[in-house]
Amino acid sequence: FVCRFFGAGPGWLLVLLSGIAGNVLNALVYYPVVHYSIGASTAVFGALGLLTGVGIWAAVIDPYQRLSLPRWFIPVFGGLTLLGLFGVGDGNVDVAAHISGFACGTAFGVLGACVQRWFCFLQRWSIACGALSLGLLALAWYTTVVA
Repeated sequence: FVCRFFGAGPGWLLVLLSGIAGNVLNALVYYPVVHYSIGASTAVFGALGLLTGVGIWAAVIDPYQRLSLPRWFIPVFGGLTLLGLFGVGDGNVDVAAHISGFACGTAFGVLGACVQRWFCFLQRWSIACGALSLGLLALAWYTTVVA
């Protein structure tokens, strides 16, 4: 669904960047303690945050206020509900990483929806954005294996 709004290459790049930003924020939360986290769940919840951010932007710019509560509450409630259902659990779950990915994805989603016209331009560079995403993944894998 993220790629339907932003395009295939830019959408995957935004998902990856929201995961990266979420992991950086998670590292800041645990600083100065060394914290190891593995998996793609931060990016998955970043994607959920991206969709929530787009929903917030769509609700805020809508000129018709037919509901009694603020329209932005609906996508926020939906996103937080899914975060609560799937982002918290027993065992070895990094809840802070899930929340950080969701928060960064929401911020990127709102900002990306504000400048959606730029993503129309990026459609010409969709393959390059997808290649950049794969390159960043390969770089992360290489630094993990070598380090």
